Amino acid sequence: MSTILKILSLKVSPVTGKSEVLLKLRYGRNFVIRAKTHLFISPKYFVRKRVAVDVPGEIVIKSRYPTPEVVQAKEVRNKIEDMCRLFEDRIAGENPENITLDWLQKQVDQYIYGDSSSPVVEVSKPKSFFDHFDDYLAVSQFSESRRKHFLVLYRALKRYALYRHYEISFDTFNPAIVADFERFLRNEHTLFVEDKKASEKNTKQNGANRIPVKKYRAVFDKFPECRIPKQRGDNYIKGLLIILRTFF
Repeated sequence: MSTILKILSLKVSPVTGKSEVLLKLRYGRNFVIRAKTHLFISPKYFVRKRVAVDVPGEIVIKSRYPTPEVVQAKEVRNKIEDMCRLFEDRIAGENPENITLDWLQKQVDQYIYGDSSSPVVEVSKPKSFFDHFDDYLAVSQFSESRRKHFLVLYRALKRYALYRHYEISFDTFNPAIVADFERFLRNEHTLFVEDKKASEKNTKQNGANRIPVKKYRAVFDKFPECRIPKQRGDNYIKGLLIILRTFF
């Protein structure tokens, strides 16, 4: 008889604050193996069955407010549950001698990444939200000033998506995401700190003495602004949100 249990890795990413979910297979009396799922959640959503660290548990999400973190956690929970059911069925029909750590990890990898041995079928990938954003900028005929405002929103949305580990799409965008994006706009300036190594020459030039905190550095480096974001006012944020409504 086999049982697949869920374990949460002790390693927590200093950037995302998330840990990887592991699958623990008990097969027979003494055979126990683990596999990495490549799926990560915040430890607050993992409820252990006992008060200990390395024990089985369940992914429990009580919040109904669809923030990016909650949406992502539910996606992880659903994938993990689906894997457990699928693998238990496969184990029941598999030769016991074939069930090894490599076998289990291969099942997980195929589920997450697909079967690399299967013929590659060319499938047209649907356009993303940002693809449509690019198309809109390409065909619209508005002033350069107006275009710059759209680009500010574009880069802010890109940074928000990377920072929240959330893929913006027309299907998942909802009032809760808009509210979370607004909070991001209001608080982005708090993700920067004084650069103690900055020279006196730079300290007076457009916030050049401020640099992103470690967890935000890669995000801002990928989609930077010409000036370090300062605390944004209500009217500025309202203007960006009005532009955002153009797409919905």
